[in-house]
Formats: sequence, C-alpha cells, structure tokens
Amino acid sequence: MKRFQECNWLEKVWRYRWYLPIPFQWLWFTRIKPFKVGKDEVVDGELVHTDDYDTVNGKLLWSLLVGSAQIEMRWYHTNEEVFSSFNLDDKDEDTI
Repeated sequence: MKRFQECNWLEKVWRYRWYLPIPFQWLWFTRIKPFKVGKDEVVDGELVHTDDYDTVNGKLLWSLLVGSAQIEMRWYHTNEEVFSSFNLDDKDEDTI
C-alpha cells in the first residue's frame, strides 16, 4: 500500500473519506459522552488502576481524531521530508 503523498488524485479522494466522521465523533465525545482517560499510578513497581479520570478537551480531541484518520490514510512523512521542512542537512541528523 502506498503512502498518501504518492497516490494519484482519485485514490487521495477515496482516502479522504476517513475525514468524514471526525465532526460527528467530536460532537459525540464533547457533548454526549465525554472522552475520558484513566489516571493510573505506579505503586511498588506495579501499575494500579484508579477511579480518577481526566476529560480530554475539545481542541486536543480534534487533533487526536485527525491524527487517527491520517494513520488510516497512511499519511506520514519520511525523515528526509521532516529534515527538509526544518532546513536541516543530512549531516545534522546526528545532533537531533
């Protein structure tokens, strides 16, 4: 399976379908059933589940939903693309 950036326009349009449920999921998790993350603690080297939860705010939740859609679309960047976006040369890779 090709990366999103390497696809033709028709395949890109087809992969954009993963963006369609994002607004509905966001409304569901912000208005109807809050998206909760459990607070677990490490006690004596063991992970212990507690009954405390944090609720994810709307902006962070939107970012998580977009990120999960981009994973399904196989939309990712190579190291070379990331380094070129920060104007870094290949010789600077060892310093990061």
